[in-house]
Amino acid sequence: MYSFRGMVGHVWMWLCGTRPIVDKVVFSSFNGKVFSDNPRLIYEEMKKRNKKIEYVWLMQDDTIKIDGAKVVKETSMKAIYHLATAKLWIDNSRKREWIIKRKGQYYVQTWHGDVCIKAIEKDAEDYLDKPYIRCAKHDSEMADLMISGSKFRTKNYRSAFYYKGEILEYGSPVSECFYKDFSIVKDSVRQFFKIDEKVKIALYVPTFREKDRLDRYDMDYERVLKALCQRWAGSWKLIIRLHPNIQFLQKNIRYNEHILNGSNYSMANELIIASDLVLTDYSGCMFHGLEANKKVILYASDVENYTLGRGTYFDIRNMPFPLAENNNELEKTIIDFNEENYIKLCEKLKKELGFFNGAECTKNIVTEIFQRVRWENK
Repeated sequence: MYSFRGMVGHVWMWLCGTRPIVDKVVFSSFNGKVFSDNPRLIYEEMKKRNKKIEYVWLMQDDTIKIDGAKVVKETSMKAIYHLATAKLWIDNSRKREWIIKRKGQYYVQTWHGDVCIKAIEKDAEDYLDKPYIRCAKHDSEMADLMISGSKFRTKNYRSAFYYKGEILEYGSPVSECFYKDFSIVKDSVRQFFKIDEKVKIALYVPTFREKDRLDRYDMDYERVLKALCQRWAGSWKLIIRLHPNIQFLQKNIRYNEHILNGSNYSMANELIIASDLVLTDYSGCMFHGLEANKKVILYASDVENYTLGRGTYFDIRNMPFPLAENNNELEKTIIDFNEENYIKLCEKLKKELGFFNGAECTKNIVTEIFQRVRWENK
């Protein structure tokens, strides 16, 4: 059963469904929280190819300006109208259960991230709430195409996503930057944060927990910076980027000239490219760091509870990435980091995961989509 709001939305979508389907794309990323990730990169490529198409972004903050696109409140009646009348949908998260795709519409589900350590979707069915599972199943039934960046993800789509449709193994748009010249991205990130080229960058990118609080992110940032200086010398800055689901907690972190707020920087993988070291917990950013040939260290103070509760695809204690469970261990892990052994272990894991070389994946994905919906590639 839908909630009252869901019933109203469903009825309005049905009424809007009497209107013609037009050459329009509706994008959403993380349920409208951010203008980012795979949908953003696909949008930017589409906009280059064909400016005659109408582009709509569903955002929680509809005051955001997106060049070349109409921005609509994600939960509004206008949003439902655009979904009901657009030829194409592109999303990286699950759509609500009451949203119905019409005949003649095409839906590309890009998902977010690629390889992951935490069990998701069907593999975490006992852990996730029932309304979400219903949404997940419904979303996969509507999807016409999913995007994969690795053999791991393709297998995961089949086993855990309730999905039987077509998978495009072209690579993941957000990972395309890992297969190109890093220099432009590095310069862009340093300019954004006003970081001198001689200063080294550590990036802290934890995933979210189900409870909206920061107690699991109790890293001693100053101590980390001192350990980094001791291990690799030079001057360091730490950029902290929270997951979109908990970005509102950024106000609770004390920033200074050495500890920088990266939560409002939209593309996490660009931060990974610019960094010399990636610190995370259970986030898929560990595998992005692997793909980008970066040093990765895990800091997770709740390993037992997290892995027992949700389940994981990998034994977190038996990975190339050194694991620390408290600040004492983290300091020692940084100082004792063995790069030679780390590189050997990483090369082995990369072969097992089977990353696709996505150097031109966004262009190839857009070409494929345009062919399927019979739009011009200009």
